[in-house]
Amino acid sequence: MIMNREEWIDYYESINGHKPSISEVYEAEKNGDIFVISESSTPLTVESQDYISNHSPNYRKKSAWRSLWNALTFIFSVLWGLVKLAFSLALFIVNIILTIFFFFVRIIGFVFLLSR
Repeated sequence: MIMNREEWIDYYESINGHKPSISEVYEAEKNGDIFVISESSTPLTVESQDYISNHSPNYRKKSAWRSLWNALTFIFSVLWGLVKLAFSLALFIVNIILTIFFFFVRIIGFVFLLSR
């Protein structure tokens, strides 16, 4: 199916979800997918940044493993925070229980000592 450049770009964008890069347009022209009305000796120039896709060399796609790692580290840090909170509350409760226990032991011992 031979199309002109604009039709091919619209077709490419509808299939791939992004605009093609200049090299992809050139490859399509070279393969004969795009009908070029007049071949000029000047190279193809694009004024807007619309044709530069995410496949440029400076673009680094976030990998699935990196996303998984970030999710797992977030879950681990939340769980670790909950463990620290639970441990702190448990120590606080034990501290209160032991304080009450030793307070009453001293009072009972003092009462027993006075009753002799």
